[in-house]
Formats: sequence, C-alpha cells, structure tokens
Amino acid sequence: MRNFLEKCVLYIAFIFGLSIFSLVNAAPPELDDFGYTAKLSKAKTSLRQINLPIDVYSKMYRNDLGDLRIFSGEGQLVPHQISRAENLISTQIQNLTFYPFNKEQASAKGNINIEINQSTGKRQLKINQSLDFMKDKNSIEYQYIIENAQFNFGQSQQQNQNNYPSLCKMKLYWKQSIPSLILGLKLEASSDLQRWNSLSSILNISRLNYADSQLVRDEIEFRCTSEPYLRLTWVKQEDELDNKITLTSIQGFYTQSDANQIQWKQFSEPKYNDDGHWLFESDVVSPIVKMEFKAPQTGLFYKGVLFSRDNKQQKWRYRQQITQYSLNLGDSELQSNPFVLSGVNDRYWKFEPSIETKFTANQLPEINAAWLTNKVLFIAQGNEPFQLAFGNPNIAPAKSNNLNNLIQSLQQSSSTIDTVTLDTIVDGEKSFSRDGQTNWKKIALWFVLLLGTAMMALMAFRLFRQMGNSDTETNKKEL
Repeated sequence: MRNFLEKCVLYIAFIFGLSIFSLVNAAPPELDDFGYTAKLSKAKTSLRQINLPIDVYSKMYRNDLGDLRIFSGEGQLVPHQISRAENLISTQIQNLTFYPFNKEQASAKGNINIEINQSTGKRQLKINQSLDFMKDKNSIEYQYIIENAQFNFGQSQQQNQNNYPSLCKMKLYWKQSIPSLILGLKLEASSDLQRWNSLSSILNISRLNYADSQLVRDEIEFRCTSEPYLRLTWVKQEDELDNKITLTSIQGFYTQSDANQIQWKQFSEPKYNDDGHWLFESDVVSPIVKMEFKAPQTGLFYKGVLFSRDNKQQKWRYRQQITQYSLNLGDSELQSNPFVLSGVNDRYWKFEPSIETKFTANQLPEINAAWLTNKVLFIAQGNEPFQLAFGNPNIAPAKSNNLNNLIQSLQQSSSTIDTVTLDTIVDGEKSFSRDGQTNWKKIALWFVLLLGTAMMALMAFRLFRQMGNSDTETNKKEL
C-alpha cells in the first residue's frame, strides 16, 4: 500500500510539472505581446505579400526576424513565411558594344541606321563609313552610342523582355592623357535613335591623385532602363575636350525588375572613443549591402579600416578598407560612391582612421547604410483587417509553414499574389532592450511550476511520515 501511494504522488507531481513546462514552451504569442502593430490593406486573393519597409526593421530585435507575426481580425495567428532577401551582388554583368564619335560626327544626322536580322531577330547598328571614327587617330572622343545588351537576343526572347533584367549601372574603362582627370557626362536613352530621354542629372567619373592615394570613380548609376540604345556625352564648359580620353570598354549591370529593392537609412552619429576611432550603431535587423560616408562640406577626405560586431562581448571583425571623400576641384565637385558590403547584419560599427587628421564634430560625416528588404507572404485565413505585429526579443521564430509549394503552384498557374501595404504603425508603448529583456510571463509560469513541484514533494513527505507512524502503531498493537 505504501509503495502504491508513493508512486501515485510522484506520478501526479510529474504530470503537474510536465503540464506547466508544456504551457511555458508552447503558449503561442498574442497580439498584445508585441511592441508594435500595423493594420494591412484589404485584398481579394487568399495568398498575399508585404514588402517590409525600413521602419519595421528598425523596430524589431531579432536578426532572424523571428519577432514578427500576422493576426486576423479575430486575433488568430495566420500562416506566414518570410522570403529571403535577394543579394544585389548577384546582378548580371554584360560587356556593352559602343560606337565613339567626335563632336562633328555626333552632330551629323541620318548616318546611323538600325538593321534587324530577319532570321535571328537581332538588332544591329549600321554606321555610315564616313563616320568610321577609329580611322581618325587625332580626333577627340566626344559622344558614344551604346547598345543595350538586353536586346541582343532572339525574337522569342524579345517578346518576353520584361522578364529580363534592366540596365541600372555602368562601369567605364578608359585611358587618359594626364595623371589626374575628372569629367562630367550626361546619359540619355532612346528606342529609335531620334528621340532621347535623360536618365539622370550630370554624372562624374574621375581618376586622380590626392593625398598619396589614387581616387577612382568609374561607375555611374542611373534610372533603370530597357531602351535599346543609350547615348553618353562628355560635358565640358569648353567647346572641345582639352584632355584626351579614350574609352576602352563598358560593362553594364543588370537588375531584375521585380528584384527586392534596397532601402537607405542614416546611422547614429559617429563618436570618438579614447583610441581616436569612430563608433556608431545600427538599429536595423537586416543585412547591410551598401554604406556611404557623406561629408557635410567639400574638401573632406576619410580613409581607414571598417570593423563591426553584433554585441559588445564579441571581438571586432574586420570588414574592409574604405576611402570616402567630397572634393571641390575647380568647377567640379567630386563625391565618392557608396561602397559595397556582403550582407553584414551587425549592430555595432567602428572606423579606424588611417590619416592623422583629427576631425571636428562639424566635419564628421553622415553615415548612411542600405539594407536588403524582405517580403512576407501569408494566407488570409480569417476576417479582415489583418495586422502585422512585430518587436519583442523574447518571442522565438514561428514554426516553418513551408508555403513554397503553394507559391510555386500559384506562379505556374499564372495566379496573382496581391501586395498589401501597412497602415500607420501603432506603438504599444512596451519597453524592450535590444539585447533582450526579462520575460515576466515565463518567469511567472516557471515560478508556478517550481511551487507546484515543491508542494507535491511536501505532500508526499507528509504522507510518508503519516504512513510511517501508522505502521509503527500497528506493529505496537500486534505486539
């Protein structure tokens, strides 16, 4: 009898503890558990997607984006999946065909014709023989007609050209007659070589020596285009280029029209530490792919080494050598391009200057970073309005819903996925630390667990004593 009661008490205590433990670890999050919420716009399809804005990333805590959920109008969790952000470094690169002209040749009319090969459907430019620029070695290059590589395909591919990447950036390679040179240019696009549309304001390229460094700016970014032809023209105040430049090759950078866009945001202001290094922080939980040091005035030159880490306990990790500047060179102003990072998701950053100049607070740059954005896909399970909830370091990532097969089936059937937008973000006025905060709900449940277990143990102990006393009295009576 005693052994049976002992086993019963221990079994009850075990079941009680196991139940509380399951409650602690399996309780799904609720809408009120999150620091921020935002209602989603209405849509008709069952499968919908959200392009997350940068404001959402700056209010989240987990680098894996686990502290994000979607709730129905009834407050129920709905299945969702976060897409993996596309890597901009995977942009396709093509060598572009171009034709140089001097100023007189560029002003000639009707000497460039478009021919289409009837068998292959490939477009080709036919240049009048009198404009064979390469035969005139004394001519100064003034303008270039550039063929967009997007249209160097067969007719069947041209019919589906909207699915091909658009031209968004070019890298120029050239020879120059003097050691240091800066040139402005304008870029235009056309479908027929007659009507031209501007793709950007005046752009600059340069190769010059400054402060024991060679500063090279050879990439130009512009409004993405699918036009078959581009026209690049050097911009000088003088009628002719006084410094001879020979363009040797051009690379085109193509990005998918439906690729995830990057979003820019300013870092916290850099501050000097005791070692003379700059420290600054990121509040965005998303991989950084670009960064720039934007000088508040011209004549500033920043050169050094960039480091980062995710928390203050980690050692600094080397990222890369960087050179950023804003220089006034006579009639031209030269601004460095943003530099590329390979998707760094760290919070703390350090810049170690390699020059002796001690910058004043007014000379420190504005540091901007660009992040890859993600899409959140969800099933509209329940009633409107659906709400996006995010921001709580204590919430673990949701279980994988594996919507890939459903998404692929919809895409193969040409079904559309509605894109919904966020309404105003509502602050739930909950205070969390980016390094995590005590989860009082879990602590309370663990307290109940331990208290219940202790009570079961005490009850078992008392029962054992009572049973022991009862057995002693029984033995005495028998004697």
